[in-house]
Amino acid sequence: TIDGASASLTYVHSGTKFLFNKDLHITGGVNPTNNLELNTNYRVRWNDSNDYSIMSDSANYIRTYVGGAQILSAESSGILVTGDVNASGLLKVGVNDTEYANNYIRFKPTGAAYIDHNTAGQVINFRVTASSALDTTPLVVKAAGIDVTGSVVANGLTVASTNPILTIQDTNATITYNRTEFQNSGGGLNLNT
Repeated sequence: TIDGASASLTYVHSGTKFLFNKDLHITGGVNPTNNLELNTNYRVRWNDSNDYSIMSDSANYIRTYVGGAQILSAESSGILVTGDVNASGLLKVGVNDTEYANNYIRFKPTGAAYIDHNTAGQVINFRVTASSALDTTPLVVKAAGIDVTGSVVANGLTVASTNPILTIQDTNATITYNRTEFQNSGGGLNLNT
């Protein structure tokens, strides 16, 4: 049935296409055996509403809308997502397929890997859970060095500088002599308290 003002159905022999100049409302299924082509600036809608739709201007983007909000845009520069991404498998990024999964980040370049903070004066906190969610920060990486809360277990410790000092300090302010330093001075070991 073709209804509505100025509605038409045209069959073009040269292009072997059916052309519609009105919106096409489909109540059943569509099972094309060839391409289903949509013209520039098209929108595919569900339930006659733009709240749930896919639209494109052909050359620049394809966008998906759910509940009236844009959630996905595929563009020439990449894919833009508004909201959370819930992946049931691996998320691979870059030419070396860096992996993000449930419980790890895995770098796989042939050279070095980096964890960066691009804002001057800010730190990187490593947090874990002791009794409630993320209540402990055992390691803080700063521009000046690292702060460790808790014990450090190591099979060696090297302090390298032009005047290396290893300081052991009790933070209890009521203790008068709470600081001990081991200092390498010209090849000799000084003990300062």
